[in-house]
Order: sequence, then structure tokens, then C-alpha cells
Amino acid sequence: MAIYKNIASATTTTLTVKKVSKGNISKMLIANRSANPASVSVFLDDGTKQYYFIRGVVIPSGVSLLLDDAIAFDSTVYQLKITNTGTAPLIDVTIR
Repeated sequence: MAIYKNIASATTTTLTVKKVSKGNISKMLIANRSANPASVSVFLDDGTKQYYFIRGVVIPSGVSLLLDDAIAFDSTVYQLKITNTGTAPLIDVTIR
């Protein structure tokens, strides 16, 4: 099952919450729909520590970033989160 998120503010957004059973994520697409560059960080959060897949990656306007390697994690322990900053940020996230 895919997850789709539209993020229209400079904030940290929880993409997946902790689950009782494990789930698999094979890839994540982050599309910048803003007229401005977006600075994006994607990380796991266990409630006390963060573990980054990417940190402060600048995605130019109209460009998409595909994360498709080593993104699986134990969803019973971690939440998947994204931080989006920039001027008038507007990104779409698709998780499969």
C-alpha cells in the first residue's frame, strides 16, 4: 500500500508511525513543486535519537529525488519523518 503526502510548510512531518507489525518500504519519491529550492531531511526517529537517510539535501524547483536503496527499517521501533525547509516549500512524498 502506498502512502501519499502533500507538505506545504516548513516543518517536520511524520510519514509513518510505529506499528505493531513490521512493514516494508522499498522506495520514496520526493517531488519539489515549489518555485523555490527545498532543503529536505529524511530520518528515522525512535523517540530519543534520529538516524538520517539524507540531511539538508537541496532539491531544485521542479525536480524529484528518488530514495530506493537501503530504506527499509523496523517499523515497530522507528517512525519515518521528513523535514522540509526553504522559501514557500511545497513537496509531495510518495512511499511504496
